[in-house]
Amino acid sequence: MKPQKRFRFLIIALTATIFLSACKSSENNNSVSTAAKKIIQTIANCPNEEYYSTSDITAIGEGTDSSSESSETEPEPVDTYQNLKDTLGEYFTDTAFDAFYSQGIADKYFSDAFINNYEISVQDIELVEKKDNSETVKVTLKKGSVEDTNTFLFTYDDDGLVTKIVITD
Repeated sequence: MKPQKRFRFLIIALTATIFLSACKSSENNNSVSTAAKKIIQTIANCPNEEYYSTSDITAIGEGTDSSSESSETEPEPVDTYQNLKDTLGEYFTDTAFDAFYSQGIADKYFSDAFINNYEISVQDIELVEKKDNSETVKVTLKKGSVEDTNTFLFTYDDDGLVTKIVITD
């Protein structure tokens, strides 16, 4: 190859590499993060006995009658906290997962499905806006036979771990 052709080839190859790299990075800014997808899929497809156990629910007054027979077999308790932490913990900061669980965000859809006796499934996840440390995601859910849309705001730390989730109807 002549030096002039070799130089042109290198310029073309370098230009193509830069162009493809730019396309790849802009593609990542236009898609929902893996963390957001995994969290939404886990908490909004229900019922799921691994993450929400109805055996943890006790009706007011239940078990207060000492004359009732205790020979009924109780269902094996499910550690829903630990199951969710094992599945989603890697996406959260240390304190954010506990807040996510204790503030009821983790079981919002599980309890909705239980109380209303229907299934909930994720139909679509769409990125609304993405900034350096946050993203807003529109989620279309099927609740029984009705479609519903919720918006999730995810806030991240500098390492990309979730620090806060806010859900609006």
